[in-house]
Amino acid sequence: MIGELLSIFKMWSLFQVLFMLAPVVLATVLYFSLRNKSPKIQRIVGIILSVIAVINLGLRNTEIFIQGGNRLQPDIIPLQICHLATFIMLFAFLLKSKVMFAIAFCFNLPFAAMSIIFADGLAHMETVISFRGFAYLLSPTVIVGTTV
Repeated sequence: MIGELLSIFKMWSLFQVLFMLAPVVLATVLYFSLRNKSPKIQRIVGIILSVIAVINLGLRNTEIFIQGGNRLQPDIIPLQICHLATFIMLFAFLLKSKVMFAIAFCFNLPFAAMSIIFADGLAHMETVISFRGFAYLLSPTVIVGTTV
């Protein structure tokens, strides 16, 4: 049952409800665990989460490259909003840029949230148990969770 729940994604299933709750849980945990910490510690946590998301994106792209016969595939080019948002979050934390944080809040947050609610990319995958599936789960969750 759990293997089936994790391997095949269905819209509006329990798995998607958990997926929609994940950013809320992440934001809540981050808020309560970091609210009394220094801005330096908060920034380090943001950088760590952003680096994890970027590494996961790299693993996803490597998986797509290998599965595509070691050829460049359109999905590898980071032009999807969540892929760009992953880098924007990293640069916002690294550069302490208020402009990047504003872009993340105004531009990345709504589109990443829509990606979670209307998770059509997951619905068309054979299995969620892959770097590609994990990237689809992790990127919007980190974007929404850290932006809030």
